[in-house]
Amino acid sequence: MNDLQTAHEQLEGEDIVFELANVLSAVAGHKRGRVAYDYNAAEKAREYIHDSLDSHITLDDLALVSGREKWSLSRDFRALYGTSPYRYLTMRRLAFVKRYLTHGYSLSYASVSAGFNDQSHMTNHFKKAFGLTPTQWLSRFKQNCRGSGS
Repeated sequence: MNDLQTAHEQLEGEDIVFELANVLSAVAGHKRGRVAYDYNAAEKAREYIHDSLDSHITLDDLALVSGREKWSLSRDFRALYGTSPYRYLTMRRLAFVKRYLTHGYSLSYASVSAGFNDQSHMTNHFKKAFGLTPTQWLSRFKQNCRGSGS
């Protein structure tokens, strides 16, 4: 397993820990009062993700660049962007793959360039997110382009 896959899995694991902590807190009956979110910290983390798609990104990295403790940052990010940093990163990488595929790049090149460990890793995320394999999606995309006169 390479460092990029390990970092991606670490971010995914931290995402799961955060969700579990929230569920346990809710089950225990803890009520959260009004929370002030740090938009600037969340935005710095979001920008870092955009600038570093092909890099190793962990929640610790995002906390460092944002100046916010990682669990508070994760909460803020979810509240302000509607998804976790891990899911946001994955979806940005998949958007990158789509863009590369529409420009004629191979699946393997698009996968690695977007920061996925390999084509199989990317395909699993792609199918989970869109319900189609990248090849099926590209075929439909091309049909739609031909059908609209493009």
